[in-house]
Amino acid sequence: MRVELGFALRLAWIPLAFLLGVRGLHAVRDFGQPTELLHISTVPACLAQEVTRHRPVYRSFDAPPYYLALYGPLLYYIPGWINRSLEWGGTDLVMLGRGISLGALGVGVVVLARLMRRWGHASASLTALMTGMFLASGVLWPICLSFRPDAAEFMFVALAGAALLRWERSALRLLAIPLLLAAFLYKQSAVSALAGFAAYLWLRGRRGAAVGFV
Repeated sequence: MRVELGFALRLAWIPLAFLLGVRGLHAVRDFGQPTELLHISTVPACLAQEVTRHRPVYRSFDAPPYYLALYGPLLYYIPGWINRSLEWGGTDLVMLGRGISLGALGVGVVVLARLMRRWGHASASLTALMTGMFLASGVLWPICLSFRPDAAEFMFVALAGAALLRWERSALRLLAIPLLLAAFLYKQSAVSALAGFAAYLWLRGRRGAAVGFV
């Protein structure tokens, strides 16, 4: 049975390697193309520019410059603060946002693989295969190559999960809370991870910890 499973895993790498190659080529091509300039996601870059200019991000949509800040403040303030030293604008600021997203994706993927390997008890080959399948997703790259909060949210949620699992029976598990807060300050949907972590503790019989976690 183990031999058959190993053969199946190796066989699965054939189409996966092709998909990863295609996704990688698309990522290299698309990274240098500021498609956000033709899409509504150029708005985060404009709002980051407002931070650079010491102007408020969250204001009435009925007043100029008519930008609606849909996401959490860290999406705009982190690149905006960085840009106060760089003094970039336009396409360069879009690329800064893209670089932050890509870096966050890389960290998140490493943490996710570590979670599968150490706490999911997956073999090295299965971990590599599952990580490759995640990276081959047709949705992942268009989103995480954009000036959007999704990659940073994913990274902080993954780090919070690692902290919770590493120190589940210690007060240090509460380190997951500021990490979840950082994820929430990127994108509000991160609140669902808090409920998920509390449910995990509850199902593990640690009901006091689950209640204290939320």
